[in-house]
Amino acid sequence: MIAAVAVLIAVPANAEQWNSIPADSSLEFIVTFEGAESAGRFDSFAAEVEFDAEKGKPSALRVTVDVRSATLSSVELDEAIAEEAWFNSTAYPEANFTSKAIHQTGEQQFLAQGVVSIKGTKQELDLPLHVSIQGNIVELTGTVILSRADFGIGSGEWQSDSSISHRVGVRFRVFMQRAE
Repeated sequence: MIAAVAVLIAVPANAEQWNSIPADSSLEFIVTFEGAESAGRFDSFAAEVEFDAEKGKPSALRVTVDVRSATLSSVELDEAIAEEAWFNSTAYPEANFTSKAIHQTGEQQFLAQGVVSIKGTKQELDLPLHVSIQGNIVELTGTVILSRADFGIGSGEWQSDSSISHRVGVRFRVFMQRAE
């Protein structure tokens, strides 16, 4: 899912840029099919965080996901979720989240307010983040619930949530290092 970020935002003089470490990071989605949870993942994605150097707090976040890397650990399911009714990854190979407003909500707890774009549809999203800094490594973790119906994922016979829930959990653990 490592892909070029479509729009580069100028980094203010007091900002430090941090980039994800792909080999150590994970981005998962949890779907409920006929009452049972099933986890999938995106094997390719990139995240960038800007930290306010004076305050030591995140100030901006950009995530780009290569939707073509989605897997549910079955060749048949992987092929199906790439189709037009689901991710339509040929027409929409990337999903993005961009936030320029990150607010501290508690100790190591933040809320990134931004816009998520999936399958050509944009929605505002409040993304809770837990930020841990240990030496030269920053770890971002969190979970959020999205509705697949909001993004046209699962159309036609799959539009109803009778067998596959509209609610999809997204769980992430991203390790980051200072950009060089």
